[in-house]
Amino acid sequence: MSTDRPQAARVALVTTEHLARNGWQDPDTGPLRDALVRRGVDARVVYWYDEALDWGRFDLVVLRSPWDLFVLYPEHLVPWAVDVSQRSTVLNPPAVMRQVLDKRYLARLAAAGVPTVPTVFAEPGGPDGPFTVPPGEFVVKPVTSGGARATARYRPHESAAALAHVAYLHRRGETAMVQPYVPAIETLGEVNLVFFDGSYDHAVVKEPALRPGVPFDGAHPVHPGPRAHRPTPAELDVAYAALAAFAPAGPLLSARVDLLHDEHGEPMVLELELVTPALFLAHSPGAVDRYAQAIRRHLSPPATEPPPGSPGRGRAAEPMITP
Repeated sequence: MSTDRPQAARVALVTTEHLARNGWQDPDTGPLRDALVRRGVDARVVYWYDEALDWGRFDLVVLRSPWDLFVLYPEHLVPWAVDVSQRSTVLNPPAVMRQVLDKRYLARLAAAGVPTVPTVFAEPGGPDGPFTVPPGEFVVKPVTSGGARATARYRPHESAAALAHVAYLHRRGETAMVQPYVPAIETLGEVNLVFFDGSYDHAVVKEPALRPGVPFDGAHPVHPGPRAHRPTPAELDVAYAALAAFAPAGPLLSARVDLLHDEHGEPMVLELELVTPALFLAHSPGAVDRYAQAIRRHLSPPATEPPPGSPGRGRAAEPMITP
């Protein structure tokens, strides 16, 4: 009788070694690797640009924090993921990345009845200001952005600087988006809800990162320290509605829905983080283990176990993408 033990499933947790030099911190991936190893998974922390790496040796490739690829080279992210997906399973998949990298999905969420931050899009090729400057303060950023790249906050008398910002994005071939600066962020913060396999897990609230009167200089503003948050039923409903309107046939391995609150205190979607979201695992006891278990299910899901997640919180809507 053979005594050979079956080979452990292999998982790549994709990151970069350039995090520190860009001022980004990834506290999640190390503990996640350890939690997977405790579950018998051969989990490896790997770099997205390692040309010697054989992606085909992994059963699953999980994008954790390749943030220099996501923020600095977003045009290369989907082609890279498509290439890797031809040799392994990439989560979240390239079809999701392709849709969520362009924040014009906010218009489609709004059309599906999901409350969103009001947004006007300024396409390159038109006049530098094909939008009406919102009353009060407002924000300008590109439709493809992460880590607050090329994002700035403007006061009403700074419209000339805002138009110059839009013109800068247009020269780069980028579409600009303009949103009112939502005052409630100063008191209620930005709420981030984290989901694993379509099921709510935990949430944090962050203080605002954009300061008035700070000229746009291409830097990446950083939100001050997040803290644990217990979401309201309304916040959960809006987050579930956004994922229901966006999600493909099956639940996403990980997702983060970022919310602000309108003048009545009602939540609305600021953006969806479905590619390489910071998950703030340290802010919820057991979150690392729950995330590891979600990854484990994607390696060997029980045939009779239904996919985890809420059976239908929030609004029902047609999916925006298909597998």
